[in-house]
Amino acid sequence: MAVWNFEKLQGELDSLAIKLDTQTVYPQAAIDRLLDVMARSIPVDEQFYRSRYPDVDEATRAGDVASASQHYVEHGFYEDRIPCDVVVDEEAYLTLYPDIAEGIESGGVASATDHWIRYGRNEERNAYLQLKQLSGKSRAAAGGARKPKRPA
Repeated sequence: MAVWNFEKLQGELDSLAIKLDTQTVYPQAAIDRLLDVMARSIPVDEQFYRSRYPDVDEATRAGDVASASQHYVEHGFYEDRIPCDVVVDEEAYLTLYPDIAEGIESGGVASATDHWIRYGRNEERNAYLQLKQLSGKSRAAAGGARKPKRPA
């Protein structure tokens, strides 16, 4: 993961701020910068990401993107793709969401992890996540500041 100097980032964002009498407004450039920092701060497991998303593997093999990390920072973060394998704390999730426990018991839901990945994260359900062991080819999404690309 990238290490950021948050005081420097705060100063950078403050310099972009438009201070009004009752509020402070931030232009799109400030929001883009924050999103870029967030995307670059998330670990990307190259092997996991490329195997989960065949289009990324194909683009990497074709040389359209240098790595899974580059794809994630420029596209995947904004497309809600999962950058690495995660495990949900089953006990905590099922305690919070008894409907999911019932779904598992009835056979309609495979596990808390499966539910959160497929549905729960988009339903804004809270989960305690653990990263699975990253493959040997994991990369921090660090590097030069590029303007993030949003899906069309």
